[in-house]
Amino acid sequence: MKKAQMKIQQMSFMLLAVVLFFVIVGLFYLSIRVQGVKESAEDLQKQAAVSIAGELANSPEFTCGKPFLCVDADKLIVMLNRPEYAGFWPVDSIKVVGVFPLKNMTECNKNNYPECDVFSVVDTGKSNIVYFSTFVSVCRKDEKNGFAYDKCELGRLMIGSAKNE
Repeated sequence: MKKAQMKIQQMSFMLLAVVLFFVIVGLFYLSIRVQGVKESAEDLQKQAAVSIAGELANSPEFTCGKPFLCVDADKLIVMLNRPEYAGFWPVDSIKVVGVFPLKNMTECNKNNYPECDVFSVVDTGKSNIVYFSTFVSVCRKDEKNGFAYDKCELGRLMIGSAKNE
């Protein structure tokens, strides 16, 4: 009788070990799949932000009328910190930062324009924002010797969206 009980006990421990093994393998597989879903979501978020950046640079609110990615700085100064634009685009932050020639990396407002570099068009105030950017020409009207001309500089159009944790 003891021999049969020992065999039953061994069989139950083996079944328990096999079930435990498959549970651990299943959890490992699920953790890999969840990580893949997170990476896919981040890739989709990045692709959406980059496509929105290209669309914004060519939208009537930003474009300077040239056939390339060109942002009108005079339009940007008018759009600064306007609450009407907060929900207009599906992003949490839109900034245009002058890259070259670099002045002093100050936030633009109506008092220091054009001697500034950072235009914060939309800022929802959310923390944990991830930025994606594309290079654009930042142009404005200028005057020299009585003639008006377009003065263009290199800039980055930065689109930010809150990172999902």
